[in-house]
Amino acid sequence: MTSRPLLEVDTVDVSGPRAISRIGYATSSPEHYRQIREAAVAAISRLAAELAAAEGLVPGDIADMAVAGNTAMRHLLAGLGVAQLATAPHVAATRRLLDVKARDLGLTVAAGLDDYPGVTESDNGREFRVGGVPFNRGDIRQLQLAKAAIRSGVQALFEATGVSPTEIERIYLAGAFGMALGPASAMDIGILRSLGLPAKAAGSSGRPTPEPY
Repeated sequence: MTSRPLLEVDTVDVSGPRAISRIGYATSSPEHYRQIREAAVAAISRLAAELAAAEGLVPGDIADMAVAGNTAMRHLLAGLGVAQLATAPHVAATRRLLDVKARDLGLTVAAGLDDYPGVTESDNGREFRVGGVPFNRGDIRQLQLAKAAIRSGVQALFEATGVSPTEIERIYLAGAFGMALGPASAMDIGILRSLGLPAKAAGSSGRPTPEPY
């Protein structure tokens, strides 16, 4: 599986392309800090709109966003001080991943998952309930890891046995994971969808009883 960038452009040119020049410009006056931060916010909002349009969507359809960049630009976007970044030992104001609402940054996209109906705050952070079952970011990440592990395992089996997906007639889901998830749900969340094969829960033994044809 390969990936490709849909949009790739550097549009923050208020103070030059280099991080050190942006730090110098931002620290020269509060007005310059505001200018460069607003330029970054405007650029991200515009690129989000272009990316959404390329997929037939609107910015309001974006429920969550991850923003990555060099330390200086991350600080500027978050409204953190950057003067200390210009001199050794270049200490960041924080090393934590910042989880903030898009509207608090001034971004013109959806405010985030926390503003959707059914989202609540708990001891585990923000949770979204589906059918009464709570899910948080950690649960979603674990599901992503499980999907990747299963897909990698399937690919490894194909390569080790020399069998192609077209030679497989049926998939059995064994173990507690298969029993709890179920074939229909496995298809819905994309674990088996790419194979396009019928699936059946096999129980905890992993040894399904052959079905008569």
